[in-house]
Amino acid sequence: MSSSVLYLEPIGGIAGDMFLASALDMGVSAQALEAQLRGLKLQGWQLNVSKQKRHEITGTHLDVVIDDDHAQAHDHEHTHEGAHPHRSLKDIRALITASSLSHRVKEDALRVFQIIGEAEAKIHGLPVDNVSFHEVGAVDSIIDICGAAVVMELLGYPTVYASPPPLGSGTTRIAHGVVPVPVPATLEILKGTPVRFEGL
Repeated sequence: MSSSVLYLEPIGGIAGDMFLASALDMGVSAQALEAQLRGLKLQGWQLNVSKQKRHEITGTHLDVVIDDDHAQAHDHEHTHEGAHPHRSLKDIRALITASSLSHRVKEDALRVFQIIGEAEAKIHGLPVDNVSFHEVGAVDSIIDICGAAVVMELLGYPTVYASPPPLGSGTTRIAHGVVPVPVPATLEILKGTPVRFEGL
């Protein structure tokens, strides 16, 4: 067991880019992170890191910036309403497996995609290998998830604890249309996990 501890307090949730940005504030090198992620052989993206202030508190902001011309040319035949590429779990497995990421980083990233794929398969009534990822299949989401796995390696695999995540409310629009918040796949993933209801 690692002697270091990483404690996550997901106030309002925690997006992939938020996790990566917080890792940079903990001392992870942006150059080391990006260098490893280049091993995915995904083209047309870059990490944009800046310091920003919210409510007089300064922190790191990270964006995965996509080259629009490249993304449109590469994903033209795989988009839904021109927004996100469709990639199957098989596609993403192949992409990660063929990368130069370390063995454990590959395993961790693949495990995350498998969990998401199984939840989507149950919701849509499909075999898991037939699930087509929309938002999660986009380049920025792949970078976020694989980046989180890289961060854990760069931090030396600390023991991770997290407080219960808060659940939102209302509706949101995704590739399948307007759905309730939390979306059904998120509820499936969180099943059996302590959560907070805060009327967000």
